[in-house]
Amino acid sequence: MIKKVAALLIILISALVISYIVYKRYAPEIIANELLKETEPAFLPKKVTEKIKEVKVQTNHLSVGIIKDIHKSNITLDQILKSLDEVTEDKADLLLYEINNLGQLKSSDQVFDLIKKHFPADYDIESLREPFRDKADVQKLQTLIQKANEYRNNNLINFESVKAIIKRILIEKEKEFNKHIETN
Repeated sequence: MIKKVAALLIILISALVISYIVYKRYAPEIIANELLKETEPAFLPKKVTEKIKEVKVQTNHLSVGIIKDIHKSNITLDQILKSLDEVTEDKADLLLYEINNLGQLKSSDQVFDLIKKHFPADYDIESLREPFRDKADVQKLQTLIQKANEYRNNNLINFESVKAIIKRILIEKEKEFNKHIETN
């Protein structure tokens, strides 16, 4: 009897470990793929499908804009990806803490200046200030800050997975951008 229980525990623990490893390795890729697809899974409830569509539209619009802006600013995607690799959860938390301490935002420049302070880059980040102002009005930034605080507090997805998703989306949008440039 004890051997059967021990064998069952070993199987369960092995299954949990394998599931965790698979989740850590493939979840970001699966999420990024779903955000990049043009269709949503048909089996989901309409309310969930609508929310996915909304997030997809925002994500795709934002990522296409980022790719265009970095090209206009003579910054390479590799430079952006390297900068993203250097972002740690502690640095991001400190940035969010300082943004939260600003109180009521008055301009997007406040956030941009803090980003510059916490995440120095080996390229001219200042060339991205104007596109940041254009795309990140105060209301959008406040919504984003609220979402960041919610995600930080509920741990639905870990920080490294978020970075992997962002990188995958940017890489795919870069490929689309380059393909579009080549055909024109």
